[in-house]
Amino acid sequence: MIQSIKSMKNAFHLAGKTAPVTGGNRGIGKGIADAMSQSGADVAILCRDSKSGNETLEMLRRHEN
Repeated sequence: MIQSIKSMKNAFHLAGKTAPVTGGNRGIGKGIADAMSQSGADVAILCRDSKSGNETLEMLRRHEN
């Protein structure tokens, strides 16, 4: 039986890696930033909207250990 991935936390391991994500404050970019953060990467998001960028930053900080 195929089991779906409920969290990216154990899907792959990126601890010690840095992931720059352009457009990381919304849409697909935000999803990619979230998945990489859950997998242990240090994520740098690049965006033009500081308000939504800061909101995304707070979301990503929840994955810190």
